[in-house]
Amino acid sequence: MKLVNPIKNLNVLDSAFEYLENKNYRDFMILFLGVNTGLRISDLLKLTIFDVRNKDYIEIKEGKTKKNRKILILKHVKIEIEIYLNYIKGQTYLFEPKHYRNKPLSRKSAYNILKKVEIKFNLERLGTHTLRKTFGYHFYKSTNDIATLMIIFNHIREDITLRYIGIKQDRIDSQTAKWGGIKKNKFKVIKCEMT
Repeated sequence: MKLVNPIKNLNVLDSAFEYLENKNYRDFMILFLGVNTGLRISDLLKLTIFDVRNKDYIEIKEGKTKKNRKILILKHVKIEIEIYLNYIKGQTYLFEPKHYRNKPLSRKSAYNILKKVEIKFNLERLGTHTLRKTFGYHFYKSTNDIATLMIIFNHIREDITLRYIGIKQDRIDSQTAKWGGIKKNKFKVIKCEMT
């Protein structure tokens, strides 16, 4: 499995929102809803209009774990969903291909959207897990609540969650930089003759 990164910089994330919103509203909503719900891309792409219209929660059975999941739709997300629903009248799925109705957008198409963001903003290793990882990274940075994030992600160990969202590497990098390394001292080379 290829390692992908979250989008850690909120200014970059906001610029990505603006870029996609001006380019393709559907693509913006994939990024926006993904980073605000923490859904796996497979579950996000299967959402129907019925799953979100006039709802306070997204209630799904996760495709990977087969567990029921109930996700609070935050107020600002609900506003964007309502705007988007007016934009996509006549669709069944929330995210459909441009030329095909009643069919969810493919994972490959979602991947291509994120690759455009990667190139546009000079980011490294974005992929479909970027949405979920970005949600987790900012949830944790804001709340410092690893226990709840583990429940959301269905992880059994804290270190798995911290590694998944990139916090573990951030800690390593931060502590290594703080430590500063072992510096080379200037010294004279003394030549010794062997006897």
